[in-house]
Amino acid sequence: MATIGDLMRTTRFVQWGLRGDPVLWERMRDALMQTPLPPSADALRQILHATFQGITGHPLARSDAPLPVESLLKDNGGMSNGLVSPMFWIDTAFPTIEQRYTEERSKT
Repeated sequence: MATIGDLMRTTRFVQWGLRGDPVLWERMRDALMQTPLPPSADALRQILHATFQGITGHPLARSDAPLPVESLLKDNGGMSNGLVSPMFWIDTAFPTIEQRYTEERSKT
């Protein structure tokens, strides 16, 4: 049975938002590897938003301001180390996951 984490196994982004975004992608993927695909896209969105908030400590909201997430800091960081771009998740990451969900559901 496919899981939400399976939808996040590959990344094909030409550009990430900030340095914390790929780390958050990995953390969310790992957190969702045992979560079966929900029955609807709305339920998927709720799970994604709850997981985002659970890991970052911030609700996802449309904002150009980066979100600092201490748990995402890496030793080899840079200026945007540990920062997450809400707009990347709203405009790119979540729509990508939702598209993969739709494709996966159409196979059944």
